[in-house]
Amino acid sequence: TPLPFTTTGKFTGIKVHQLPEAARNSRGKPIINLVNIEKDEKIAAVLPIKDFVEGEFIMMGTRNGTVKKTDIMEYKTQRTNGKKAIKLNEGDELIEVKITKGNDDVVLATKKGLSIRFNENDVRPMGRVAAGVRGIRINSDDEVVTMDVIEEGTTLLSITDKGIGKRTPVEDYRLQS
Repeated sequence: TPLPFTTTGKFTGIKVHQLPEAARNSRGKPIINLVNIEKDEKIAAVLPIKDFVEGEFIMMGTRNGTVKKTDIMEYKTQRTNGKKAIKLNEGDELIEVKITKGNDDVVLATKKGLSIRFNENDVRPMGRVAAGVRGIRINSDDEVVTMDVIEEGTTLLSITDKGIGKRTPVEDYRLQS
């Protein structure tokens, strides 16, 4: 089941068999024709969920640095017109949604090059319509651009808007709370 999340904090459900099949080189179909979203909404993330597994969580990150962890079972029932996934403050928007196993490390990175690595156990599980907690403290001219779930032994690839990149072992980012 693909689970689309919008920038305004809603999620909708669509079954895989409802997605149109197409050739590799075809244009595809606009997502707005498949799920009900408003004019001002964009798709922030789509989680491919095969089975809703007890003990897994959905971790969300917003542009202003808020994170939220919710039990995946709260997203088992969907509506075609959408349900609220996170309560957002004025001017904030959802940027990323990931599935976690309960003890994963999460990295948030900002436009100005700041980052934080923390264990998801630092974020208590909340209800589906809660607002979340501060994941990273940022200045007014900065914003979170990405969030990812990481594993020990992997590397992080950082790329600037000018195309300069570097690959860093995840161990170089200290675990914070």
